[in-house]
Amino acid sequence: MYSIGQLAKKANVSNRTLRYYEELGLIVPKSRGSNRYRYYDESHMQRLGTIKMLQDSGFALKEIVAAIAPIFDPGSQITYTGQEISGKIFEALENQRALLLERQKEIAKTLEELSTMMCGLKKCFGCQISRSLEGCADCKSGPQEVRKIAQEVREFNATTASTGAGGHMMNEKA
Repeated sequence: MYSIGQLAKKANVSNRTLRYYEELGLIVPKSRGSNRYRYYDESHMQRLGTIKMLQDSGFALKEIVAAIAPIFDPGSQITYTGQEISGKIFEALENQRALLLERQKEIAKTLEELSTMMCGLKKCFGCQISRSLEGCADCKSGPQEVRKIAQEVREFNATTASTGAGGHMMNEKA
């Protein structure tokens, strides 16, 4: 059994969130101690996981209450049939899955780009041509990304050298 504070910490939510969920009928403490403390069990952790997953899938808390509170509290007014609930959840999960697959593609592309850059940087190990990043701008064998960054550094340094601290052109007579 968990106290409200223990459950909140384990589920990574605040005590206030748990009390609010209780007000909404999303969770009900397993028992109350003689000290009137709320006590929860592992099923409440699962329940909070379900709520979080539904929120992450695009359900508003009001929709979650309407969909799952009647399942656990037979006295609640049922606003959806089981088929409607499962259909809405399935659709939301399908959308979440599509978003995750798209993100997975983006991550795979980024990993591929990093691998390519790392392979190109291996050519820079032991470089005798340049002793500074700025000098890499002229390198013909280094990776294009490094040459581009080096060029940007060179341009920045040139701009900084010709301007004062305030960004204004310095007086050349000084």
